[in-house]
Amino acid sequence: MRIRLVVVGRTAPFLASAVDEYRGRLARYAEVEILAAPSADWPSAPGPAEIRRLLDEEAVRAERLWQGERRVLLARDGVQRPSEATAAWLDDLEGASVRSLGLLVGGPGGVAEALAARADQRWSLGPATLPHTLASVVVLEQLYRAYRIRRGEPYHH
Repeated sequence: MRIRLVVVGRTAPFLASAVDEYRGRLARYAEVEILAAPSADWPSAPGPAEIRRLLDEEAVRAERLWQGERRVLLARDGVQRPSEATAAWLDDLEGASVRSLGLLVGGPGGVAEALAARADQRWSLGPATLPHTLASVVVLEQLYRAYRIRRGEPYHH
């Protein structure tokens, strides 16, 4: 399967090596591409109208990159899955002949509703709000763990 992870904003330097580590580990199982969509220039205390404008600006950039037969938005209100269920989800996708998966991690302000509405599915990493770069690491680790589980390889504890 081809996996494209789109992240709004830059990768924090202290987490870049973790992103690279899991991208490398996943390469044994899937073709993984990680793309950054530039985030807007967020002021310290934007008002509601400014937030909508900035999210719409980010959505235009992210939409161009967020591609795949199945588009999945990482969102707090998405489906939470334990690792075994994530492995089963990947099985289901491949069983349905899905060859490409597009994952989107929003930026500091979240994701514009119009862009979120284009998701085929929503996936939650849990109820906590994670910085977008950290969420990227967790997504990649969970995918790696799921592939290991699917193949019966040791990793999941």
